Amino acid sequence: MKPHHLTLIAASLLAWSTTPQAASFDCGKARTWIEQTICGDAALSRLDARMAKAFEAARSALTEASEREALLEAQRAWLQRRDACGDTGCLSELYGARLAALSERPASATPDAMDRVSEGHISDAGPGYRISARYPVFKDPALTPINAQIRAFVQSLIAPFLQEHTDEAPGLAELGELPPWSLTLDYQKPYRASRYVAIAFSGDDYRGGAHGMPIMEPLILTLPDGRRIAPQELFAPASDWLSVLSDDAYRALSEDEFIAADDDWLKTGTAPQAENYRLLYPGAEGLTLTFPPYAVAPYAAGPQSVVVPYARLKGLLNPAFFPR
Repeated sequence: MKPHHLTLIAASLLAWSTTPQAASFDCGKARTWIEQTICGDAALSRLDARMAKAFEAARSALTEASEREALLEAQRAWLQRRDACGDTGCLSELYGARLAALSERPASATPDAMDRVSEGHISDAGPGYRISARYPVFKDPALTPINAQIRAFVQSLIAPFLQEHTDEAPGLAELGELPPWSLTLDYQKPYRASRYVAIAFSGDDYRGGAHGMPIMEPLILTLPDGRRIAPQELFAPASDWLSVLSDDAYRALSEDEFIAADDDWLKTGTAPQAENYRLLYPGAEGLTLTFPPYAVAPYAAGPQSVVVPYARLKGLLNPAFFPR
């Protein structure tokens, strides 16, 4: 990377300029096509400024050095992909995706989060790819089965990425120098209920092209044996849980004008079908429903989440996990 690009990265991550264009760096020093294009396009300048503010807000909300390092690593990977863009459409799409990803950063730990947790890290790099995956490790020996399941789950997310890169490597080599594939994975500090522990994993999976895809994978394990709980198991048998989640999701998301612009898309993505409600996270405040990009709206809308209060689910939840 050229020295000037390092200066631009630092500015993009940490600065907030008062230039007329409102970009996050000094447009008077713009030299590359990327810099000049951002400075010359009012919409892109605003997106760049918003992204810098969103990054700084996400960084300030993190208390662990390892979390900040993972965030910076993901941002650097995104900047490489941005600098490979060749038109304004690509830039707009990448900025929209990055803003969505930053807004999905895990929140700070709550008093309900499990105590005595350290961190595991899987790091790998090779020709044309790199991997950084972080996951919680519980210090209590009684939770050893939980730790084994968590690591196995993380490895199950990494394995397809590595296999596809291996399969595609010959073709990628013929295309010449390209931004490396990258997979980054982070997590929200675990939430412990009386009979299960829930961990929300998030990250970014980039395998070439204009943008990567966000990773949003909740992992719910029984206590203390660590058996994975499927989404439908959270509900009482024969209960009409899909209809309730569908109604709440559609009503909440239709309040967003951009998402509601294509009502058929929204209705399809929130229909009462099990495949639409695979990403469920039973946390302290309620059941979070997550919809990945393209599920209910175009990619530019980003991932969407709806929190359904437990009171709304009275009589629908499985008493094996939610004792009355």
